[in-house]
Amino acid sequence: MNKNFLKLKLNKQYLKAIKILERKLKKEPQNIGFLNELAFFLYHFAFKVKNQKNSKLLLKKAEMIYKKVLKKEPLNSQALLGLTKVLALKKPLKKKEKTLLKFLIKKISFSRKIPPLIKATNLGGIYFALKNFPSAERYFKKALILAKKKEEKIIAYVNLLILYFEKKNFQKVSQITKKIKKIKPTTSKQKLIFSHLKKELKRKGIF
Repeated sequence: MNKNFLKLKLNKQYLKAIKILERKLKKEPQNIGFLNELAFFLYHFAFKVKNQKNSKLLLKKAEMIYKKVLKKEPLNSQALLGLTKVLALKKPLKKKEKTLLKFLIKKISFSRKIPPLIKATNLGGIYFALKNFPSAERYFKKALILAKKKEEKIIAYVNLLILYFEKKNFQKVSQITKKIKKIKPTTSKQKLIFSHLKKELKRKGIF
């Protein structure tokens, strides 16, 4: 994701990003990068929309775009991860969707194209959406071990923090919160990410 879209993501300007990408895709309708970015922002905008029907439509559109990408590039890692996350949110899943979800998770797990940190973080998020907390915890912990940069570490800690909060393990929540507060951002990118994540945690009543 380029810097402009990263800023739009962190500032939750999903609709603005969607409009920009739709304009770009009119000129380059087969651009895989733009298609993946559009599906990504549609997925996130679905959580911001209050109307449940509109939210489902946005997720459906994201699903269709990811499937379109995978039809062209069956091993496209961004589309594999994106489609799996969309399917993990569906309730209830149809039999075909359950089979597809299991297949996609297996494909992600064995993919050599997806960097280990991204793989662990996303698999943790997928299992969290599926309410499989033991598996989510295992992958989030793995992501923390793999994290080297400050921004990577805080993202890993935040994922664990949300997981423990969901599980009502407040002792672990307290321990992770202390660790997050010890991390001091130095670069502008780190400061932007840290600020965004702290706002999100405060909004959820965690931090």
